[in-house]
Amino acid sequence: LSHAGYTFGGWYDNGEFNGTAVTKIDLGSTGNKLLYAKWTANTYSVIFNANDGTNNTFSQNFAYDEEKALTANSFERTGYTFLGWSATTSGEKTYNDKASVQNLTAVQTGEVSLYAVWMPISYTITYATAYESVENSSYTVEYTTTLPTLSHAGYTFGGWYDNAEFNGTAIAKIDVGSTGNKLFYAK
Repeated sequence: LSHAGYTFGGWYDNGEFNGTAVTKIDLGSTGNKLLYAKWTANTYSVIFNANDGTNNTFSQNFAYDEEKALTANSFERTGYTFLGWSATTSGEKTYNDKASVQNLTAVQTGEVSLYAVWMPISYTITYATAYESVENSSYTVEYTTTLPTLSHAGYTFGGWYDNAEFNGTAIAKIDVGSTGNKLFYAK
């Protein structure tokens, strides 16, 4: 016999499945027989993958027909917000964090891989300038962002600085991998 998500455990002469399974009816036996099929729910594991995030993978065990919440995400990724889980490394979100799921596979001791879905955080760039108005903008950890060059009649633009005293070196770009809101002062 077969039943999706379950393993057949044999025939029993009682509904509590006590004793040993009945494998044959002996020659010479008489009378009607009532036999009960024993089914055991298959177990499987959900493997959670950081998908470029921090920490190691972890897993959670399930049984077929068991509805249970996915373990809460413990992965982190600098510059990104966790959105949920996907069945592929580059897929769209399929499950929210801690979503209640059931029957992700019917295979006994099967494994289902879920991958963290990340969205880059949009950080604000604020420009402080005395002469020319520059609209605030944003950037993400994924790209290098070049800062605008200014011009004002009678003045030479000396670059952008991360302090109002113009100490240090002028900043021309925000490098890939950078995080946090930025405030730049025009010299």
